[in-house]
Amino acid sequence: MAEAVQEYSPKFPNDNPFFAELFRLAGWKDKDPKRYVKPLAVKHWLVETIYYRFHKDALPALKAKAQPGKHKLFQLLTDEGQSKLIQFRDEAVAMMRKFPDGAIYEFRIAYSEEYKTAVQLKLDPKL
Repeated sequence: MAEAVQEYSPKFPNDNPFFAELFRLAGWKDKDPKRYVKPLAVKHWLVETIYYRFHKDALPALKAKAQPGKHKLFQLLTDEGQSKLIQFRDEAVAMMRKFPDGAIYEFRIAYSEEYKTAVQLKLDPKL
């Protein structure tokens, strides 16, 4: 974790396909992935896909130090941590592109198996 909050530099800019791919996998043709405010599930999937790849103590430490609404979690990462975040983002996009529209659940399972991360399993097929 960084000693001080890093200056803001977008890690998921609109020209990066991360959110567009998530929305495609979710089957959200009626939602705009470029909108600043995104559905709550996107926050969960972002944490699951990116932050779960860091050491298991990283996310709780970041959340403990974070000031919600004031900065993003990645601003608390060191330069090395931010480089890892970009690597994780790009690896996620590469894997997302292998799945058809609407296959968010299948992607999440495959991603968790590939990178040994936790994933919330569906308990009800209607979810």
